[in-house]
Amino acid sequence: MLPAILVIEDETTLAKNIKTYLGRDGFDVHVASKGKDGLAEFERFKPDIVLLDFNLPDINGLEVLAQLRKLDVRIKVIMMTGESDVQVAVSAMKAGAYDYLSKPLVLKELRMLLEKAAGQQ
Repeated sequence: MLPAILVIEDETTLAKNIKTYLGRDGFDVHVASKGKDGLAEFERFKPDIVLLDFNLPDINGLEVLAQLRKLDVRIKVIMMTGESDVQVAVSAMKAGAYDYLSKPLVLKELRMLLEKAAGQQ
């Protein structure tokens, strides 16, 4: 069974592309464009994996990650960012992220990472 995915991403085109790409293969994908909306959707939807943007318009992705981990310590969160700063990746991993992806995303690589994360549940 494919994992349920929550995408918290403020770039509408990217979020739509992820949802369409993964949806074609049968993934159940929900999208939120702000951190607070993503946290609310997380509680409603109960996804298996969260794709989380580092830079959100309302709250920082690391803050969202910390709140997600409080809600479910087992949740796998994959951080995404356009920042090229290695420190962002290190901070995300220390905060409990499962993995980290740099933008622009390669959707095929994203899918492989999701399958890897789902296999370790």
